[in-house]
Amino acid sequence: VKNKLFYYGLYQVRDSRSKGAGATTYSESRNDSPFWGGKIDFFPFKGHHLEFTGFSDTQKSIGNTYGFAFATKTKGALQNTITSNSGGTNRVYRYTGNFVEGLTFTALFGQNKFNRSSFSSVDDKPFIVDARAGAPTVTRSGNTSFITTGEDSREAFRADLEYAFSFKGSHRLRGGFDRELNTERNLQAYSGGIYWRYVSTIPGYTLPAGGFGVRERFYRNGGAFDVKNNAYYLEDNWALPGERLRLRLGLRDEGFENFNGRKESIIKIAHQWAPRLGASYDLNGDRRTKLFANYGRYMLPIAANTNYRLAGGELYTQDFYLVNSIGTDFAPSKGAKVGTSTVYSDGSVPDPATVVDQNIKSMYQDEFVIGMQRALNKSWNVGVKGIYRNLATSIDDAIMDYGLAAWAKKNNLTLSPGAHAYVLGNPGRPFKFKFDVNGDGKMEDISLSAADVGLPAAVRKYYAVELNAERVWDKKWLAQLSYTWSHSYGNSEGLVRSDNGQADAGLTSTFDSVGLMEGSYGNLPNDRRHQFKAFG
Repeated sequence: VKNKLFYYGLYQVRDSRSKGAGATTYSESRNDSPFWGGKIDFFPFKGHHLEFTGFSDTQKSIGNTYGFAFATKTKGALQNTITSNSGGTNRVYRYTGNFVEGLTFTALFGQNKFNRSSFSSVDDKPFIVDARAGAPTVTRSGNTSFITTGEDSREAFRADLEYAFSFKGSHRLRGGFDRELNTERNLQAYSGGIYWRYVSTIPGYTLPAGGFGVRERFYRNGGAFDVKNNAYYLEDNWALPGERLRLRLGLRDEGFENFNGRKESIIKIAHQWAPRLGASYDLNGDRRTKLFANYGRYMLPIAANTNYRLAGGELYTQDFYLVNSIGTDFAPSKGAKVGTSTVYSDGSVPDPATVVDQNIKSMYQDEFVIGMQRALNKSWNVGVKGIYRNLATSIDDAIMDYGLAAWAKKNNLTLSPGAHAYVLGNPGRPFKFKFDVNGDGKMEDISLSAADVGLPAAVRKYYAVELNAERVWDKKWLAQLSYTWSHSYGNSEGLVRSDNGQADAGLTSTFDSVGLMEGSYGNLPNDRRHQFKAFG
């Protein structure tokens, strides 16, 4: 519809196939999932704009594994089929309206889903490992230890109001809020629901001559876990008279809340005030040389993955049995049970006060930037800037064993054998939580100082100096060049680790033992002292 309604559509065909052979297996995989997207713009009357954007990046990959005789290049029988799903549908609705001169209102609502499930044709068969002699060997080809299914979803709403006016210069005053609901759905269990491991020794028991045992484990964890984030902000972009000095003055109020599988709040941090301040100055008044400086505080919410790992209904047990024989399907014919059952987790959802510091503070970083930019001519700009970032507070699961022993001694209690606790909190700060110290079934209120816990504060500092040059596009070519000297040091990279590949946000091994932190301070694994970048 002329000047009123516009549409755009995209459909992309994909067909990706791969084949590979090894000494004993031959594999084939295929992914032919298309990508599609679309956009609709509607202008019902002057000053008002409605938009819809949608796309799908859903992918389904199917892989088959066969037996293979390498010497004769002969493919054998089908052993396993693995189906992997990822991606999902995305929808965004947006309204922009200009009501009076200088006043603009914008509202946006979006939905996103992302599948991350993988299925195998042998998922109904137990995971079996033979560790009686030599390196442990998986006795059934194609099995994986864990079956994991999951889906992430996100709903976001945002509203902004902007007003342009003049008062001792020109202003663009903006304010608004945004809210998000992020949900992680997870289900994890052993293949076939059970894990058997054949062993030649059993702790605390002497096996008969020629005999062997089997360790039997059950594991299951899952549920739907929510994270609610909200923020309010106010910002003024102010060009003072003459427009040589420009200020950007902003303030955000952020809040995060995490829930367990029973929709109970386990972490709630509200009213996190985050200033954002910036200034730029036209040094000579000819708009060729600019000095600028910025300061910002940036909060990071706790990931939904933490809810699942920390507050899911995890069932995890272990038993040992003698083995009479092993069947043709490699499953054991079990004899007498040896020893007592070990229950690592009984399937119940833990009390939030036992796994989260009741005085937990937000995780945030302060950033300072100062620099200068110079236009050499109409084509080339050069600049230099310095950057300093400081991780003021971190969040991670931290070991409490050292502090529990000190607390029990101070309160004339006997710490029960094997007492062990990890609590999510701020390393280097006091911890407050509940724990059954002497094993009598009664929870004590534990308050530990940072010295009692025995862990240092999380430290991550980053210094950098960047030199850059830019060649402006002239309908023929452009270029961007930069050199950065930087130094990243401390004892923690933050929510994840690059050295051991841990992606469990907020649940890394960094503060998992007091001894592990000894000698941990220094250049961080992601420290890159010199970086050269070129783009053109």
